[in-house]
Amino acid sequence: MTLSDYTAAGQDHTFTIWIESRLDKMGSIWGGSSFKFGIFSRKDKTPRTNNTSDSYSQDYAWYTKYGSTQEDAFAKVKSLVIQVAEAASRGDYAAIDAIDLGESYKWKIAFHYQDRQNPGVIAAFKPKRLQAWLKGKIGHIPSQTSELYRQILLLQPGKDLITLSDTVWKETATEEPPIKPGGTGAGEDEDEPVIEAPSDLPLNLILYGPPGTGKTYCTAELAVKTCDGVVPEGREALMARYRELRNLHRIRFVTFHPSFTYEEFVEGIRPSTTEDGKVRYDVRPGVFKKTAALAREMFEKRTTPATRMKVEGRKLFKMSLGDTSKSGEEWIFPDCIDNGYVVLGFASGIDFDGCDTLQSVRDRFLAARPGAKDTDYSITAVHYLKNEIRQGDIVLVSDGNTRFRALAEVTGPYSFQPKEREGAYEHRRPVRWLWSLASTTFPLQRQPPFPIDEVTQRGWPERRP
Repeated sequence: MTLSDYTAAGQDHTFTIWIESRLDKMGSIWGGSSFKFGIFSRKDKTPRTNNTSDSYSQDYAWYTKYGSTQEDAFAKVKSLVIQVAEAASRGDYAAIDAIDLGESYKWKIAFHYQDRQNPGVIAAFKPKRLQAWLKGKIGHIPSQTSELYRQILLLQPGKDLITLSDTVWKETATEEPPIKPGGTGAGEDEDEPVIEAPSDLPLNLILYGPPGTGKTYCTAELAVKTCDGVVPEGREALMARYRELRNLHRIRFVTFHPSFTYEEFVEGIRPSTTEDGKVRYDVRPGVFKKTAALAREMFEKRTTPATRMKVEGRKLFKMSLGDTSKSGEEWIFPDCIDNGYVVLGFASGIDFDGCDTLQSVRDRFLAARPGAKDTDYSITAVHYLKNEIRQGDIVLVSDGNTRFRALAEVTGPYSFQPKEREGAYEHRRPVRWLWSLASTTFPLQRQPPFPIDEVTQRGWPERRP
């Protein structure tokens, strides 16, 4: 494909004309600027001055980031178009998210080059509309366009692609005014580019201004752009992604004030627990050190492919590994991660070795606690940890009521470990950690070893030791 095959003002046979107008019945991308094509043919030959974002020759205009000449720019744009087409044809839709080409434009290309027997893209190409259609149908609205498409197709399995696309488009018509062909597009000289945030801002920035001028919101936008390379459309979508990245510990928000100490920011000795009337002091990392450690581990693991594992026949059990609301128990989770086990704090001081049934667990508990009821939850909790969890089952470690922070595979039997320090949990099962978000020593993985939605799709019973 030559440059004139790609774009030519006044011609109706070019690649951009086909994608935008001649195939507009299969999803519209009308509107916006012709800069969305990366480079386009100018109908108006009036001289224009180059700037940091866009460049002009007598015949063409293009984004400066693609090259200093029209030939270089077209070579770059052509390679991006090919990348989109090849990724779509092999079903690697997530790869398209990162390709630096106009959002609606690249997804319409992907739509036409995908495998129709195993589609991943519908004929609606505005993320804002995809998000609007999913709202209320699923809990968390994804920020990546490929994931929006995946969720829509999961909700409507086997439905005709064009019918589904038409439904999504019509049901989100109130999201924006209708755009009619004409005035912009591949054959027109639309020299005004869509305004984009600068992509070359340094990471070390000082934002200043009176209260209420948007500094905090701007930091959220810059943080998301630094992590993802793109910013979701709309404030709601942006802040949802910002909160998601904070939950993943990829973003930390710190407010400095006079009482904020070096120990809190970097590292220091701080009191943790009291043992035999004496205060125990631990060396604890501060916000900066924790963040640096996580960043290092994510960087080192960035090229490590996530392993897959079979989940058939396994049960899923949920545990907390310490109360996240109590500062005195925050050491329990990293200790479990570092030493390869899960622990339970109920029925303290009682060794249940040899208790292989619920009744035997109950008998030993009541013998040690004569005044307790035989319906005490400690009995059930210990029974599940010792007898119900089998080797090979999966333990999900919760972080409050709405998040989780680790997954493990059980590798051995129950053991009782007498307390070595105040607040320790005594009932243990050895595990192999598969995935973790919050350890500063455990190698992080960006994705768990199997899709989390398989938990609900396979109908795993939720157990809570």
